[in-house]
Formats: sequence, C-alpha cells, structure tokens
Amino acid sequence: LLTTLPPELMKNLVSHLDNRSIKSLRLTCRLFSTIRLRISRVFLSANPLNIQVFRSIADHDVYRQGITEIIYDDARFCRSFADHWNELNPESRWLIETPSDKDWFHTERDEHISEAQQAHAELSIAESWIYYQDLLRQQDEVLATGADVEALRYGLRRFPALRRVTVTPAAHGWLFTPLYETPMIRAFPYGFNYPIPRGWPTRRAGEGNTFSVPWRDSKAKWRGYCIVTEALAQEQQHHRVSEFLIDAHYLHTGLNCRLFEQRFQEYLNFLSVLQQPNLKKLQLSLNVDGQQHLDWPAFRSSLLRNALAEASQLGHFSMETNWDENYYEAEALPPVLRTFLPLDCWTGLRHFRLWNFPVDRADLVAALSQLTGLRSLELGVLTIYSGSDLELLNDMRDSLRWHEWLTPPKVDYAVPIPGSYIQGRAIWLHEAVENFLYHDGGNPFDTETGEVGPGVGIIRDAYDPAYE
Repeated sequence: LLTTLPPELMKNLVSHLDNRSIKSLRLTCRLFSTIRLRISRVFLSANPLNIQVFRSIADHDVYRQGITEIIYDDARFCRSFADHWNELNPESRWLIETPSDKDWFHTERDEHISEAQQAHAELSIAESWIYYQDLLRQQDEVLATGADVEALRYGLRRFPALRRVTVTPAAHGWLFTPLYETPMIRAFPYGFNYPIPRGWPTRRAGEGNTFSVPWRDSKAKWRGYCIVTEALAQEQQHHRVSEFLIDAHYLHTGLNCRLFEQRFQEYLNFLSVLQQPNLKKLQLSLNVDGQQHLDWPAFRSSLLRNALAEASQLGHFSMETNWDENYYEAEALPPVLRTFLPLDCWTGLRHFRLWNFPVDRADLVAALSQLTGLRSLELGVLTIYSGSDLELLNDMRDSLRWHEWLTPPKVDYAVPIPGSYIQGRAIWLHEAVENFLYHDGGNPFDTETGEVGPGVGIIRDAYDPAYE
C-alpha cells in the first residue's frame, strides 16, 4: 500500500518518522532503500564508536553536507571510586573509606530505576561490570592516541553547513533517559546500569560539595572544552561556526570560571573563538565554586568582559552557573553585571538568559534597560539581593515598561520547587509572568510568603520532556 502512494504524500509521511523508523523502512524494499536519513548533528567523545560514526558521516558526500552541529560529550567514565569522588568533591575524598572498584560500581549505579521495562531486563552486576571495563579500555585508547582530536579537526573541514558546536557533560542524562542518544549510548546493552559520568566536578542532589581549584591545576577535567576551543581557534579558516555552547544543561556544574583570572592559553583560544566575526550565539555554563570567598576575581578581572566584548555581533547570550544559595553564603556579592557583561557592545542582542546567579535587584533591572532590541528573556533560579522575586517583577513592569513596546519581549521565569532538589526540574511561570507584565494580571508571587501561589506555573524537567 505504501508503495502506491504519491511521492509527495510519502515524503510528508517520512518527515514525521525518526531515524530509527526510517532505517527500518529502508530495509523493507528497494524503493524505500533510497530514503535518506535526517542527520543534522554528529557526536564526538573519547569513544571509538562515536569517532567511527563521526568520521563515516564526514566521509559521506551527501550526509556531510547537512551537518549543522557537532556535540562533544565531555563526560568520561570513571575508573574507580577515587576518580568518581574526585569528580564530586576532590577536597574531602580522603575522609571516605575507599571501597573496591567493583563495590563502587555496584553502589553508584542508580537504585531508583523508573523505566520499568529496562529495569526488568537489567543486566547482572557481573555483565555490566565486564561491559563497563571494556568502555574504560576503549576510552584509554582514545585518550592515548588523541583520535577524537584528529576527528574533530577533520570534521571542521568536512562539514560546510556547520554552524553550532556544543560541549556538554550532560549527554548521559539520567539512567535510561540520556539527553543525547550518541552512537555509544545507543549501543549499550538493553538494561545496562552504570554510574552516570559527568566529567566535570558536579554537586549531587542535596549536597554542598564545592570545587575551587585554580585553572592551571584543574584544566584536565575540562579536556573537551580545551580541545574544542583549540581546534576552533586553529581551524577558523576552514569553518564558519556561528554558535558556541558550553552547556551543563541545568546540572550544578560548568566550566571552571577561574579560567578568566589569568591569560592562560585556553583563555586565548576562547578569545579567538569569540573574535570570529560571524559569532551570533554564545552559551556559558560556569562553575563559580569559591568565588564568594575570593571576592569574585574571575568576574572582576577584565578578561571575561574583554573576551565577551569581542563578540559584538551576538544576537543570543546565555549564562548559567552552579551557584546555590542553599549551600553558599555570599560573603561578597559579585560585581554589577556591566563589570563582566559588555551589554553596551551587544547592540544586536535579541535573547538574554541568566540562570543560577546572585544578583542585585536594581542592577538587574538597570542591565535589562540597556537591551533595547530584546525579543526574549529567560531568568531562572536567581538569588536576588535587596529584594525578592515579587519586587523584581514589580520593578520590571514599572521601570522597563515593556508593555508599551510595539513588540514586547517574551519572558520566561523559573523558580525552584520548594522543598525539592532535582537538577533540571523547576516551576516555569511564563504565562503568569507575561499576564502580570503585559495584561494587568496579578503578580504570581504571594505578597506574604514571597513564594509562587498555589496552582501557579508548570513544573518541567529538562531531562524528561514528558514530565509536566
């Protein structure tokens, strides 16, 4: 029946299929074997399967033409308890009794399996351990040869439509629900239960661990960032990347901001990326652990601002950090936003996003007033000094007067769920905030408690689109 459909209708039907379904359809008959897969992004990491698929697409004269994004998965598998704990809290690992590697592997696997079907098919601990050891061996081989570095440079030359490069520690998501189904992750045995790697120092739910180590002594933890920025800087004559994302994807981690305390080579590579004239979008996820004890040197230094000022054509800027007021006491507040954000240079900025950061209410409103061409704004989980969420929204309505604009910016606003700490999950107040700012609605925050009123907003999970 399908083979008798008009080509236009068949094309429309195929457009609604994912690549896995298209692969199955291609196997049914000769006619459908010519249907192309829709491949717009490729994945890379310290894994030979990811590298093999990456290179195969780069060598394909058709598919390579459609690649618009490279995603580098910077989460390396931990070898032992020591590696894993060092990733979480390097300063206190000596306080913990060290288990054997296999015991660590067993205890660190997710015990709260929500995906029932895969849970029933879960591999035995012995089978999972053997498979995990093979992943480690493959990872060691790539790290020793630098095969991922060579593949990245090759891809930058082979993908003519490439516009975005993303570096993330969040590709594995949570157990059985990865953020990205990389070739390596798709190849995992059904029911494979393993300690989810993050790569970058990451605070677990409900823990106050911190990571405050100078860049020079810690940069190996951000290997993906280092090799990607170096390749982008050195191969800039061979690519036209216009979007660069350092994306922790709501995890409490990020690039060590102490990179911006001195002119390290890795800073110079970052600077070179931002100097590319066609850069339109930049996302920064930053680890700010310890900055409040040092008077925020990474943000008071001119290095961060000078680098950002080079990207004068930015239309989209996003910054999130791993700041958490539940665990950090602001002994010293960060400097005003204009100290490290060159808002006066970004005359074409259309989207501005700020997450997990301590701000002064009046300073934030003053900064927003400079963005005269703003089309969308996203503010989330902010620690607001000299005020509250309620007062901030009042000031935004009364001072910015966006409701008088011909096309007022779309505003997303998110707050933590009271009493619940789940990374990536928050209450989103888009409709309530816009009703307040533009349509004479009530402020979504209670005047007495300062919290979101009952039934206001939607709870969403960044790792589970179906959760709402």
